Amino acid sequence: MNELNENGIFWLPEAEDNPFPGHLEYSPEAGCHLNVVSQPSLPRRAESVPRILGVVRNQKVTLLGCQRFGESFYGSGLSYERYLVRHFFSGLSYIPEDRPVFTTIQAQYHNFAEWLEDTGFAENESRPPGDLAINYIKPESLSSEFSKGKVFIDFLWKEGDQGSRRRSIEELPIVRLQYDEPQQFDEILRDANIIENLITLCVDSPSPRTAAKFQRADLPQRSLAGNAFPNTQDPIEYFNEPVEKASKAKVVDPHSMLIRMEDIGGVEALSRWLDRAGDLGYVLGLLMSARTTQWSYVENRFFNLAGAAEAFHRLAFGGTRLPDDRFALLRGLAIASMPDSKGRSWIKSHLRFNEPTLAHRLEELASTVSPVADAVVDDQKSWAVTVAEVRNKLVHMSSPGHHGFDGGTLLFLYESVFAVTRAAILRYAGVEDGAIRHIATSHRTTWYKEGVKEALQQAREVLARSKLGAVD
Repeated sequence: MNELNENGIFWLPEAEDNPFPGHLEYSPEAGCHLNVVSQPSLPRRAESVPRILGVVRNQKVTLLGCQRFGESFYGSGLSYERYLVRHFFSGLSYIPEDRPVFTTIQAQYHNFAEWLEDTGFAENESRPPGDLAINYIKPESLSSEFSKGKVFIDFLWKEGDQGSRRRSIEELPIVRLQYDEPQQFDEILRDANIIENLITLCVDSPSPRTAAKFQRADLPQRSLAGNAFPNTQDPIEYFNEPVEKASKAKVVDPHSMLIRMEDIGGVEALSRWLDRAGDLGYVLGLLMSARTTQWSYVENRFFNLAGAAEAFHRLAFGGTRLPDDRFALLRGLAIASMPDSKGRSWIKSHLRFNEPTLAHRLEELASTVSPVADAVVDDQKSWAVTVAEVRNKLVHMSSPGHHGFDGGTLLFLYESVFAVTRAAILRYAGVEDGAIRHIATSHRTTWYKEGVKEALQQAREVLARSKLGAVD
């Protein structure tokens, strides 16, 4: 369903005998909204309603997290309330709780078919010369275990437009996560988003989730009469919060993407990623916001990337600049050496943390994926120091006005930090050295090396003029 704009009948779970009319709207860009005439069964001016049930287009719908955000009054005396719906489900079953659990999700992603490359289409080589014969044999599902269950790659297909002189078949590879135990909906959605992040990192282009269906054993498929079919599970379609429409995201050719799925280990790479990247939610959020947001100031992107690199290093490597006992000793000696209380207070406030600086963190990240770092910059150490100084100058501007760095300089520095951080995250999630070397030789990694070189030189000239010497 791309868009919905339909009337329906709705009710609250505890007031099934008191239904009310409403108008349900949905689009991928705007999300889901419900407009209803003010009803006694709806709490007057309620800020939120946990769950609303209804029927639209002969489908049962469940609306979760309905947040009231507007009311209109008309001359007839009626008032209409408008609710923003956080989660919209549609199927042959209602969701029976405010915080649902499921055992399976089937998800489709933009660019997934191109990233996967496996297909059931094959040209019939035994055809007569000049003829065209295409065979389609549905591929077997691929699977791999992860800590909470199994991840599958299934190959669905459907017939496209047909005519007297036209036949078409569309193959739809999907990712299916099947859990050993029922999982909270939010947790499953988090796993689905983690896979979206992996595809986006490898394809090097936004690859949003375009469809999702949830299943569980106690919600079976039903006949039109409402009778349950044994040993079945109703695939309940989910329509998510507002997202960038997939049609606006470009389809990346398999030969021009950064790295293909088979190059990072196939379906087993998905299971490793699910287990290792679960702790990287905040890091991936910063990384993806910098990469996939359509409109953003380059300064914001640079800040987000520097924050992502620092947060990832802290999570994956931790570390201190000195052994803790050595740091405590030196800090104590420095404090004791001050002749007055003002000096001692200054030392205490400036030597509170024994953590690596951003420059040290960037340098260590680069060293873990040296082939990629070397493909982007000539000297890892001086690159790390310059990037850290630029970040500091942007954060600690001492005078009003422009910071001195032009957009191109910041953009190329941003690209260099992204390339190193992305490779380091993939390495952390189990991508092997051979794949890292593959990334290093990709045109998507190497094309901006000269631009990064010029950006570093320009940044150093600006820093020299401002006489900013501190690196944090």
